[in-house]
Amino acid sequence: RSRHLALPPRSLPVRAAGTPDAASPIPRGAFDGHDYRGEDVLAFAVDVPDTPWQLVVKQDRAEVLAGANVRSGLIVAVLLMAVAFVAVAGVFVRRSDRQRHDLAILATEVDRARTRTRADTVLRCIGDAVLWTDSDGRVAGMNPVAEALTGWSGDEAAGRPVDEVFRVVDETTNAPIENPVARVLRERVPVELANHAVLVARDGSARPVADSGAPILGENGHIEGVVLVFRDQTVARKAREALAESEARFRAFFDCAPVAKSMTGPDGRLMRVNPALAQMLGTTI
Repeated sequence: RSRHLALPPRSLPVRAAGTPDAASPIPRGAFDGHDYRGEDVLAFAVDVPDTPWQLVVKQDRAEVLAGANVRSGLIVAVLLMAVAFVAVAGVFVRRSDRQRHDLAILATEVDRARTRTRADTVLRCIGDAVLWTDSDGRVAGMNPVAEALTGWSGDEAAGRPVDEVFRVVDETTNAPIENPVARVLRERVPVELANHAVLVARDGSARPVADSGAPILGENGHIEGVVLVFRDQTVARKAREALAESEARFRAFFDCAPVAKSMTGPDGRLMRVNPALAQMLGTTI
């Protein structure tokens, strides 16, 4: 019996798709059609030899295409999964690249911070005063020795014209001396402060100083600022004055002594005689 209708065998009329009625002949070979339910079917018909019968085999189109639809669905699913995998992989790759980029930036910043820390340590440990400016001649920073000599803290001096923080005058005339920073910015070469220069601190106190300035050049060769290195000459000058005074006393004692005096070198050669000895020997000094 039919699995769809309760009818006896060979009692179901067959009509080919597109034929006007059941009496129309069924095409030979494969063809598309509709069965008694009106469903689309794929059929194949052959003649039974020596009989007026035909053997027709049919299957619902939906059943035939079900496997293809499943395979197509699987293919589409696999393709979608592949696309999703590529997209996710792309996200991870971009994230990984971004992480590597961020890590590189972080490493660079850490290295710069370490460099700045080492530079700060060196500047704090150096015995000379160090002051540096930007390309406009404004104070960019100072070490503790420079702060002590100028009377300005680094935070207070930052951004101020260097002439306001590092004031130098002539020791004899008290006239202002051209700031070495201006000369370096103008001439783009290292310079030294003129002799007899006195640094006037923020509180008005003055002390002799010796300094030198040099340009800070960037990678492109443009001048980015000036660095000044200076030191308090008070102690050194007092030592020189004391030495000069001692030499003057010794010279007076040696030359004015009423008795003959002489000085010889390590090799026994006569280096110097006083007037009394010269008179005794009948010669001149």
